[in-house]
Amino acid sequence: MDFRRIESIFLIVFIGLNIFLGISYFQNHQVSLATTRSGNSEIMADIREIRLKCPS
Repeated sequence: MDFRRIESIFLIVFIGLNIFLGISYFQNHQVSLATTRSGNSEIMADIREIRLKCPS
């Protein structure tokens, strides 16, 4: 195998890995935001249910 072929293979694998990791990061970030938003509303509902006063 010559150096150009090895270089091409490494470049393709590197680009593919970066794309995969980028997609995984953005999906994880979206899931994190979704759970944070729903978690806050559940906490506020629990606070109202037990009639605690929240500072404004």
